[in-house]
Amino acid sequence: MPTARPATPDGAPAGTPPRPSPPPAFWPVPDCAWRRRLGDRPAAALRVEEHHSGRTTPDRTKRGIPLGGIGAGGFMLNLCGSFGPWNMKPGRLEERFLPQAAFHVRERIGDAPATARTLATEDVLPAWPRLAPGDGEYAALFPQGWCAYEPFATALSLRFFSPVIRERYEESALPVAVFLLRAHNRRAERARLSFMFTFPNATYTDPEGLARRERANEIMFDLPGADDPLVCPRTGLVNEPATDAAGEVTAVLLRANDPANPVETEGTAWAVATAGVAGGAAGRGTVTAVPCWDGAGDGAALWRDFAEDGRLDPDVSGAASTLPAAALAVAFDLDPGETAVVPFVLAWEFPLVEFAGGTRWRRRHADRDAAEPARAVELARRGLASWERWLADVEAWTTPIAEDPRVPTWLRQGALNELFYTTFGGSFWENGCVTRPKRFGARPGQHLHFVLEAQDYPYAETYDVRHHVAAAYRELWPAIERDVQLGYADFVMDTPDGSVPHDAGSPHGDPWFAYDAYATMYPYGEGDTARRTTPWGEFSPKFVQQVHAHWVASGDDAFLDACWPALLRTYHYQRTTDVNDDGLSEMKSSEYRDNRLFNAVLWLGALAALEAMAKARGEHAVAREVGAERARAREAAERELWDAEHGYYWYNAATPDLMADAFLGQRYADATGLPPLLDPARVASHLRRCQERLVQPFGGVGAANVRRPDGSPSEDLSEFHHEREVWLGVSYVLAATMVHWGRRAADPALEQAGLRLGRDVWHRVWQDDTTGYWFGAPEAWEVEDPTRCRVPMYQRARAVWELLDAVRAAGPPPGVTEG
Repeated sequence: MPTARPATPDGAPAGTPPRPSPPPAFWPVPDCAWRRRLGDRPAAALRVEEHHSGRTTPDRTKRGIPLGGIGAGGFMLNLCGSFGPWNMKPGRLEERFLPQAAFHVRERIGDAPATARTLATEDVLPAWPRLAPGDGEYAALFPQGWCAYEPFATALSLRFFSPVIRERYEESALPVAVFLLRAHNRRAERARLSFMFTFPNATYTDPEGLARRERANEIMFDLPGADDPLVCPRTGLVNEPATDAAGEVTAVLLRANDPANPVETEGTAWAVATAGVAGGAAGRGTVTAVPCWDGAGDGAALWRDFAEDGRLDPDVSGAASTLPAAALAVAFDLDPGETAVVPFVLAWEFPLVEFAGGTRWRRRHADRDAAEPARAVELARRGLASWERWLADVEAWTTPIAEDPRVPTWLRQGALNELFYTTFGGSFWENGCVTRPKRFGARPGQHLHFVLEAQDYPYAETYDVRHHVAAAYRELWPAIERDVQLGYADFVMDTPDGSVPHDAGSPHGDPWFAYDAYATMYPYGEGDTARRTTPWGEFSPKFVQQVHAHWVASGDDAFLDACWPALLRTYHYQRTTDVNDDGLSEMKSSEYRDNRLFNAVLWLGALAALEAMAKARGEHAVAREVGAERARAREAAERELWDAEHGYYWYNAATPDLMADAFLGQRYADATGLPPLLDPARVASHLRRCQERLVQPFGGVGAANVRRPDGSPSEDLSEFHHEREVWLGVSYVLAATMVHWGRRAADPALEQAGLRLGRDVWHRVWQDDTTGYWFGAPEAWEVEDPTRCRVPMYQRARAVWELLDAVRAAGPPPGVTEG
């Protein structure tokens, strides 16, 4: 007789495969995701003031995960469950929210009366019964978002994303959004459910919604309001069904055809589509559609039709509406314990971008010079066929970051969510210029890219700022990093003197043709009409360091070969700015006056990088020359700037102030394996003084930019009083440098201080109800009052990736896992 096997805890014999776990009631959400109650917008944060313009933005906290790929244009599905703000065109962020766009649920349990609700807390049509703030939870971890809705008998939740995937360039550029409505019947009776998705034939840019943005832009540009050339009308709106022959996909095409439309909007289209129930419930459910209802009305007629039985009558027509909208509904039954998912897809066909200078480009996903409305339906069908694979691919690159045990939870969250700016920061990514041959970046297979420095500072791929954020591109989308650096190499070979421009242009001009829009707005030439670039001492060193960093990360020697002439040219240019021949530039950097330490460390880092690249190329004479220059510059910096009494390096020889950003060049050296740029013991001491004087006294607001030896505010070091601010990206880079050097110097206190500094900045952005800066971190806030900020939605916050990289290098020491 065989011996009985011991039983497992659930009573099954040992060796029996474990029973599958029951599915969770709601979509599972990663532990490190950002979470907030649905519609919970703190009143205190609505009063935050942008002190550059004196404005407040009441809708600023209405933010969330953006949908749409890199350079594709898109929108946020925000904290309130509504659609907005919008950034379809680079240079045109719009605080608009589409009241016709929403998800809706009708639920009936057993024989009880049915209930129907719209799954948003605000910004929907007046006839639709909304959720109340707090009726669910919103969660975000780029590029995914989740909503869990609580006032229902069944467990209802939404998952949404676009296929923004590491090193997958085709999918990451797609203008498509996937929405997965999930229902789990946790009751003992059958549930009869209907999900509805409504969406209007929306404008591309909205002239009526620009006034709030114009006030900020007028600081930089003399814009003509509704006559702004970045405003593109879209008229001749027509909706029509687009169901496929097999009947497996139900779609509505929302197109625009009018001879008065500009090329950029003529023939453009939206498409909404569903294939019914994707899994769990028997069959695909019943799919019904209204191709055209009156989006300009209050929504009452459509709501009555949906609420009656959860199905739509296609005769509910809005053909004469000035804003025709579409609706799709899926009705299905769930037995007790059963789960089903209903996918909806929104896709859009806006393949061209034209800037104020008149140059027209194809977006990265497009291979045509005019819009073809049917392409929107093709994309929507592709989304319905591919969403499971896309979702698996998204999780394959985000999960190792989200679950990395070496990294504090808050840092994982901040690193992923700050990537929102990659798609929503005025993102541009091209697949060819339509109107004329490319002037720069015309190599086969090269695709030029930019994000804006900020929506209020509309400079394309601002080069000094991207020095803080390039680590994310090097890791996630290295081909973008390569192509941007090659584009700047072309600039260097074009400038009269070998200098590096501030930016690649502006959407208000002719980006990637006319570079350095900043120099146009702020002419620094002092009468030199030949100068075409902003004369700051940091650009050439940053170019050398960024090229070196990508080369180290990629091992791409062909890339280095292509950049080499520009590297040498800008090196020789930078040497001409050393007026007193001590090895250090006398130029200013950014808007700071004579910030000599900052310049010196960047230049030392550039020289170390250039020497390493020269040796790798066998350019021994160049390597010897650069090595000698590095030794001379280091000796000058140590002699001129080190203060043995106080244990730190001075701002400059006449100003014994301490600057938070001064060791940015050292961070690049650390990240790329180069040796210390200055005396290692002094570097560690300097960073300890930064913690003591720039961070610790200010109670968790971040690192003050510059302070005097006695801790008082510095005066007159910058043109715009930057020394009185905390710059978020600067604080993250300083934190990364402290973490690295705390480890290097065997100083756990310095390492922990770096983590605390990073956590303080993250907390102010993502958790502080008095600021509410989530998905819109500013460039800076005031040291004395973080509710007074400058330039909301600024790109430098992605410098959190420098801190992530520093922590991942070996993991945090015991006791600082959560900062």
